[in-house]
Amino acid sequence: MNLHDLLSHLVSIPSSYPNEEKVGRYIEALLKDMDFKINLQRVGNKRFNILAEKGNGPALLLFGHLDTVEKKSGWRTNPYILTEKGDRLYGLGAWDMKAGVAAVLSSVKNFTNKNRSIKMAFVVDEENVSLGMHTLI
Repeated sequence: MNLHDLLSHLVSIPSSYPNEEKVGRYIEALLKDMDFKINLQRVGNKRFNILAEKGNGPALLLFGHLDTVEKKSGWRTNPYILTEKGDRLYGLGAWDMKAGVAAVLSSVKNFTNKNRSIKMAFVVDEENVSLGMHTLI
């Protein structure tokens, strides 16, 4: 899946806090397909951080959050369909932070370095009171 398609799919999954489970399960499945070791860190009922790791040796940690703000009135496009207008992409969470999550996932897709590790932490609740980050810490 290319980066645009991945972002489009992430935007299509409603994930306003505290409803991050569906997007979390999707990302968990992608990471398993890429042979990452996965640990789901419980934050609450049906809420979890995703911790992933691959490789051996010194690690680089990549971080993102899974939730978006709630859909508000005033959208000129469908907030769950990634829409391109000129050089901009529109969709709920497209800039904060689903594009970042898509970039992270795309960048680690073919990671195979045996002397380094990639670690990822995707947390919930950043748009509220950061329960995911507090749990992670």
